Amino acid sequence: MTLGLDILLLSVDPNLRVVREREYTGYAMRAADLIELAVARRVETHGRWSDWIHVLDARPTGEPLLDASLASLATSCKRVDATGWICRQPGRGVVTDGLALLEAQQAVRLYARRLNSRLTLIEPALLDPARQAQIRARLDRFTAAGGAADVLDWALAGLVHECDLWIPGHYDRAAQRMYKEAARGKRGTGPADPVEATIRLLMRAAHNARNLRDLTGGA
Repeated sequence: MTLGLDILLLSVDPNLRVVREREYTGYAMRAADLIELAVARRVETHGRWSDWIHVLDARPTGEPLLDASLASLATSCKRVDATGWICRQPGRGVVTDGLALLEAQQAVRLYARRLNSRLTLIEPALLDPARQAQIRARLDRFTAAGGAADVLDWALAGLVHECDLWIPGHYDRAAQRMYKEAARGKRGTGPADPVEATIRLLMRAAHNARNLRDLTGGA
């Protein structure tokens, strides 16, 4: 289970049987792939204030979504900046791919929801609420641990804020302030831990991708 799949399962509304904030969830999933690859020392960013992505190790990880992202980065003939890469990856595509993996894991059951004569979305009905609750508990664990939280719990909370994700059954103002602190606080701002500095930059790249989508109307 990857951080991106965790984000996707969190975004499944068990009552409406849809992925809430589908486009934003896709951006968060793409950023989560980059974050996991950075933690695994497969990629890094160049420069403290730059989000150019450099591949350190292109060998497959064994996780389908991570390997697809890693291959996309490794085979690019141009320099890749994180914000641009997140924007260029279709949010609906990564969500659809992730839903297929969740269905194979029996976490959801998929069905087609027709929006109009030209657009049909693949949506999930939640089959494993306990698993979704376990992922929500990671956010609780972050709020309890604060600055001492596990690096991926910190990243999860930061992406929830930066991509303005709606987490079913898990909204309160105190928690939202903690998620904002995860994204905009001091962690990852110093030179001592380059991986955490990369994660913070990638959180911001996800936010920038979301803003660009809003400015262009999804074009």
